[in-house]
Amino acid sequence: AYYGKQAVNLEPNNKWYRIKLAKIYQKSGDDISAIEQLEAVNKLSPRDINTLLQIAGLQTGQDQLQQANDTYNRVLNITGPDPSIYYEKFKLFQSLGQQDSMYVMLEKIHEQDPENIETISTLARYYVKNHDTDRAKMLLHKSLDKMPESPELMIMMSNLYFSESHLDSVRALLSKPLSDTTYSPSKKILIADYLVKRNLAMPAVRVHELVYELLQNFLKANPKYAPAHAVNANYFMSTGDTEKARAELTTASKPDPGDESIWME
Repeated sequence: AYYGKQAVNLEPNNKWYRIKLAKIYQKSGDDISAIEQLEAVNKLSPRDINTLLQIAGLQTGQDQLQQANDTYNRVLNITGPDPSIYYEKFKLFQSLGQQDSMYVMLEKIHEQDPENIETISTLARYYVKNHDTDRAKMLLHKSLDKMPESPELMIMMSNLYFSESHLDSVRALLSKPLSDTTYSPSKKILIADYLVKRNLAMPAVRVHELVYELLQNFLKANPKYAPAHAVNANYFMSTGDTEKARAELTTASKPDPGDESIWME
């Protein structure tokens, strides 16, 4: 680092010398000195985002989490809303154990990327955990308006309805897509698998009847789709009706090769 220091002393306003010296410090494990040099670079080029991101990364590595968060805020002051920076802040708040701040970041990410299923799922779980089911429903309703064919969103919403024993709401939500011959069978099977698992988790007659009804909608719309019969067999197995389960498995093992839906992903 000796010659790097000499170069910086001779030309303190030369940011390339300082960047080079910062790299030397970083390679030697002296991240604190590297941060000092990069901060000096930032003073020379205050809108240099890459330098700020390097500083934030080094601060995180040094467990200077609050300082790193402040640095990411400096980035946002330049870039404006940026989901990737919000995600970095989310991870910082997670490490700091600041749950409320974590989910504020997730809400900001969702605003910028409203079709990110993982973000929607995490936010919905957070709202439910904090006894704000209405907010979770509102989030899922708005998301379904944007992505009405998403099986993941339908499953999340159904989960909420089941937890409140609102079985008619589950029926209203799932009957149409499962009955729709134009709706992808590979998406239907995700919903059907979920329903069978729910049937096991909620051993109640009304739930059994609803799940059976919805699975029949699927079968009527796609009578030659082998996976539909296989999942129906799983349902009968869960109710202890091995005879009907065996019959469904026999049907599933003899698909019609001329049915295009069988070959769909």
